[in-house]
Amino acid sequence: MITPTQFIDVVDRVLSPGLSTKGFAMVATDDFTIEFRGAAALLVVRYEERSHELSLWLSNYEDDSGEPPLELPDALRATDCPAADVDAVSLIQTHEVEPLQRLLGRVAEVIAKCAASFLEGDRASFDAARRIRAERARAYTAQVVNAPAIAEADSAWQARDYALVCEVLRPIRDELDDTHRRRLAFAESRL
Repeated sequence: MITPTQFIDVVDRVLSPGLSTKGFAMVATDDFTIEFRGAAALLVVRYEERSHELSLWLSNYEDDSGEPPLELPDALRATDCPAADVDAVSLIQTHEVEPLQRLLGRVAEVIAKCAASFLEGDRASFDAARRIRAERARAYTAQVVNAPAIAEADSAWQARDYALVCEVLRPIRDELDDTHRRRLAFAESRL
């Protein structure tokens, strides 16, 4: 189990050196939340004791959009950061100090390599990341909402009931993946 003192110590030891060179100062706001405050941006590092999950959030001081801060992976998706690096910082869970230190080391590398524009508070970078986050949320919502229709269409496809495939998929045509678009086109050609 990670104690508050261990958490603060590891975060300070691993993240402070790189962030301090960019003008960020560390401030512990509670037992498991640390803020790195820069001239134009804020990086928050939070550890959740129950889930053992570490999350990092970026915000721009000049942001007046009313949008919540960006999780680090959301920000990185708006850069040329390799997908493997984004994945490496997407879900960080541990309940031991040594893995926490290793994982934060990876975070520090990725931040240094890919997040400079966010640390500088670049509004265009934050806006681009928010657009990507919103599009991902829309796609996920559509996937959840359309799941019953897709399942019904898949069953109809297996039964070669092309009329039902058309009936179910036509209303959501614009939200279909390539496989289901092809199936719909084929089913329509069979009517």
